[in-house]
Amino acid sequence: MRIVVVSDTHGNARALRQAVLDQPQAEYIIHLGDGAQDVDDLRVEFPEKTFLQVQGNCDTGCAWPLQERLTVEGVCIFYTHGHKYNVKQNLIELKTEARLEGVQVALFGHTHVPMMEYAGGVYLMNPGSLEFHQVSAGKGSYGVLEISPSGIAPSIVRV
Repeated sequence: MRIVVVSDTHGNARALRQAVLDQPQAEYIIHLGDGAQDVDDLRVEFPEKTFLQVQGNCDTGCAWPLQERLTVEGVCIFYTHGHKYNVKQNLIELKTEARLEGVQVALFGHTHVPMMEYAGGVYLMNPGSLEFHQVSAGKGSYGVLEISPSGIAPSIVRV
């Protein structure tokens, strides 16, 4: 099972579309907020894919949840934008929530900086931002989460 994880597209629907095209085997696309409305046109273009999204701090006036859970192939995934958990300061609140939720993967965005970490039995992934950003060396990025009988394999793709 392949899952594409994106965040902080901020209206760059073209980059989001390209990420989906670059990962044809992906069955799920998870958007972690701040531009989640960019998903709307892709739902029509790629009806065979499952699109999931949460609200970011810039997604004003929308009804998307702030956080969600997904279980695929026995792996429980918690996903959120991250602002509610103060991820720009540290990951303590997010790690605590992941442990309380009993998940194997916690996905978050908000910082625009890609990162992966394995801590306390939980994979943490921030896919970064698909838009140009100086903090992330000016390159956009997204995440790929591979789930198979042999385990969980997260990766970051630079675009």
